[in-house]
Amino acid sequence: MKKYTPGNHRDVITPACFSIFNILFIIVISALMLFCFSGCKAKYRTSEQKSAVQKRIRLHNLEVVQSDGYPINYGDVVEVKFLYHSTLSDRMRVRPDGCISLPYLQDVKVVGKTPSQLRKELIDAYSHELKNPDITVVVREFSGRQIYVGGDVKNPQMINMNTPMTTLQAIIMAGDVLPTAVTSNVLVLRADKPGDSPELLELDLDDVRNGEGIDILLQPNDVIYVPRSFIADLGDFVELYINRIVPRNMSFTFFYRLRPATNY
Repeated sequence: MKKYTPGNHRDVITPACFSIFNILFIIVISALMLFCFSGCKAKYRTSEQKSAVQKRIRLHNLEVVQSDGYPINYGDVVEVKFLYHSTLSDRMRVRPDGCISLPYLQDVKVVGKTPSQLRKELIDAYSHELKNPDITVVVREFSGRQIYVGGDVKNPQMINMNTPMTTLQAIIMAGDVLPTAVTSNVLVLRADKPGDSPELLELDLDDVRNGEGIDILLQPNDVIYVPRSFIADLGDFVELYINRIVPRNMSFTFFYRLRPATNY
C-alpha cells in the first residue's frame, strides 16, 4: 500500500460527499430557471391574442351597460311613486320572499327585475284600477351588491358596490396589489345568476394602468383574484422547508478523501 506524503503532486483529491448547501443550491437554481422560462412564456402574448382578449372585455362591458340597470335584490329599498295618485306612493324594503306589498295588488314579486321592467309591469297592472297610472320606480338603497377581491392584494375583502365599479378601482379599494403579484393575468370570476356556471375573464392590469387596455366593468358577486408570482411561492418554500429546518448556526464542511494518482 502506498503511503500518502504531503506535497505529493501526483495524488488526486476527490470530493467524498456533497454539502447540503450544494444540494439546496441546485434546487434553488433549478427552480429559478423554471420560473424564468414559465414566467416569460405566461407573460408573452401575441397581438392577435391581446386583440381577442380586448374584444371579449368590450362585449362584456357592453352587456353591463345595456342591462337596463341592476336587478332589484333582497333587502333593497324600493320607492314606488304615483304621479297623479300620490297617496298610493310608498317606500318599502324587499322582503326575504322577494316581494313588496302595494295597494290593490297585494304582494308583487320584484327580485330579479330592473326598475324599468317593474315600472312597466305596475303600469299594466294598475291600468285596470287607476286612470293614467303614471308610475316611477326608484331603488333608494342597495343590498346584496358585493364583489370580492382576493389573492395577492394588501387587504383581501368584500366590497359593497353601490355605484358602477371597474376591476382596477376594486383592487385599489383593497389596498392595491402586493409587489409579488402577477398583474398581467388578473382573473374575474363571474356568475350572472346563482347556480349558473361561472365565467372566467382575464385582465392585464399593467395595460389598463398604462392606458393600453380596457378595464372590466364589474357586476354584483364578481370575484377578483390576483395571482401570486412563482418567485414569491419559491421564497415561501425556502423559508418553510429550508430556513426553518436547517439551523442557522450550523456550519457545513466539505469532506475530501485522497487517492493515489494512477499512471496512464
